[in-house]
Amino acid sequence: MEKPIIEVDLQGSDGNVFALMTKARAAIIAAVPRGGSAVERRWKREKAECEAAKMMRAVMQSHSYDEALSVIRQYVTIQEKGGGL
Repeated sequence: MEKPIIEVDLQGSDGNVFALMTKARAAIIAAVPRGGSAVERRWKREKAECEAAKMMRAVMQSHSYDEALSVIRQYVTIQEKGGGL
């Protein structure tokens, strides 16, 4: 599965690690495919929520901004507003 993309301004308030983590979590959950039965959809959403929680735990255990950013980039593609990555 392709990683979700979040668009942020890393130099502004979007660059705050907690803001990034929140946007990444929302993107991971929003990327859940919509097809299948209700049971399949719920299972896929729970799996996405588990992945998002795993990312958040790893970010919270990071010792630097760069390390936290690296963890987030394992789960989502960060696209800077204005086109940079």
